[in-house]
This record gives sequence, C-alpha cells and structure tokens, in this order.
Amino acid sequence: MNTTTEHTKLMVSIIVIDTSDELYGLELTLKSIINQTYKGIECLVAANSILNRSVIDQSFIVIEDGGVTAINLVGAAIQRASGEYVLLLNSGDVLADNEVLSTLLNKFRNSVDFIYGNMVRLFPSGFEDIIKMPSNIKVEDLLYKPLPLIPVALIRKSALILYDFCDANLRHANDWAFLVKALLLGTADYIYVDKNVAIVKVGRSGDINKLSVGHLRAIEQTWFFNHYLSHSLTIFFKEKKEIEDFYHYSRVVRLFRYIRSIQQKFDGFVAPIIMEGKYTYNTYKSRLELPFYKKSI
Repeated sequence: MNTTTEHTKLMVSIIVIDTSDELYGLELTLKSIINQTYKGIECLVAANSILNRSVIDQSFIVIEDGGVTAINLVGAAIQRASGEYVLLLNSGDVLADNEVLSTLLNKFRNSVDFIYGNMVRLFPSGFEDIIKMPSNIKVEDLLYKPLPLIPVALIRKSALILYDFCDANLRHANDWAFLVKALLLGTADYIYVDKNVAIVKVGRSGDINKLSVGHLRAIEQTWFFNHYLSHSLTIFFKEKKEIEDFYHYSRVVRLFRYIRSIQQKFDGFVAPIIMEGKYTYNTYKSRLELPFYKKSI
C-alpha cells in the first residue's frame, strides 16, 4: 500500500476548545491552523461563551452553548467532526510550524489510532522547553507521570468514541483516563514522530492542568482505579508507586549527611533533629519494604 498517496486523502478535524475570553490567544491558534500546508483540514471551535466571530473563518464550524460544561462541548464537537482523525487544542496553543500535519500524516498506516510528536511548553515568563514524548509508551508513562499527549496527537475519531474521551463520570481527569483506557487497557495502536507538534501554554509548574484542580483530578483518578482496574492490580500499582517515591528520598539522605557535617558546631541542637529524622526515614523505609520481604520468605 502506498501510504504517501493515501494519507493525502485523509480529513483531519481540529477542535479548538475556547473556554476563556482571551480573544488574542484564539486568533493565534486559528492562524496556525489556516497556515498548514496540509489542506484536508476541518476546524471546529467549541466555546462556552459568546465569541467575537471576526477572528473565525466562515468555513469553521462553531459549537457554542453557554449552558453546558467544556467537556460536553468537546463531546458535541467530536460527534460533529467529519475527519477520520481529530486533534484537540486549547485556545492559545499553536501548531509548531506550517508542516506539522503533513509530517505526522506521512507516517500514516491503516491500523494506527494515535500519531503523535513532541510538545513545546510555553511558560508565563516566555521561557520555552521541549517535552519529547516516549516512542514506546510504558505503564509508568500512563499511571505515574502526567503524559501530556492529547494536544500533540492525531487521534482516530472512532478511538475517541470507543474509549469514551468524554466520560460523563469525569470532568478533570478525562484526558488521563482516556489514555489509560485506550493504550493500557485497550488495543489502540500508535506511532511516534520525532517532530514538535504544538506550542502549549503551561503554568509556572510546567503542567498543562491547573494546580487548583489537582485534588479533583486525584479524586477522579482514584474513582477510575476502583472502577476500571481489579483490586489486586490497583494495589500492585500503588505499591510500585510508593517504592519509586521512596527511592526519590536520596535527597533526604544527602540532607541528613549535611546536617551531620555541622553537628560538631551545634551538637546539642542538631542531634535531636538527626535522631528524629533517621527514625522517621527508617520507619517509612520499613513500611515500604515489608510487602516485598513477606513475598520473599
């Protein structure tokens, strides 16, 4: 099969999610779409507020309803999309250059559900860095670390529906849950392309999600574990995460050594701190290692 010829026939639906009044950001996003050399593009703007339509091309489809949540608007846009593949962008995020879609689709093959590349993070200070996505996605990439794959991936529309991207039970962790369902629990196939796909606005922490909803994401992730994974598998993942966290405590060890180095100068003050720290550290270490010790005897 000649994929170079076939991929030029594909329709790509780009859904721009506009949940703010930042008109300038929306305009930048739409311009980066219009400037793509790949011409098989359909653009849908999902907005939960009244838009200034002066920045929207007449060929774009606007899905607008102030009475529903953003995720419901995205769901409506996905259903409306006519493209075989869908790219989801937030207002203010821009495609990295004019050849993004052409480069990604050069790797197209019939069975693939995800075609993705790298993310350029744009911090509030104007600083930029590049997050290179893994070419081989592992369990750890999905469960323990935030994998910001959504804004840099062409996703087959049928996969978005099959693995329920707009799960009605989730409002803050739907992107994460979708990736776990599709790539870990499901049979979705993927291709990585070493190409910067999108420049994505992030917070000071470098996360694409707001820190203010971090606890809500955690609650929804716990719900997801309890409903989609077996109890034994959930326990396994949690224990593995705790062990990995424990080994990150090497920084604590170095801190104790530093405190010990100045102990001679402030012996009466520092010694109790060291003893208390060592006790806490060893207690935590023992608690984490106990399950593995029991299995070995």
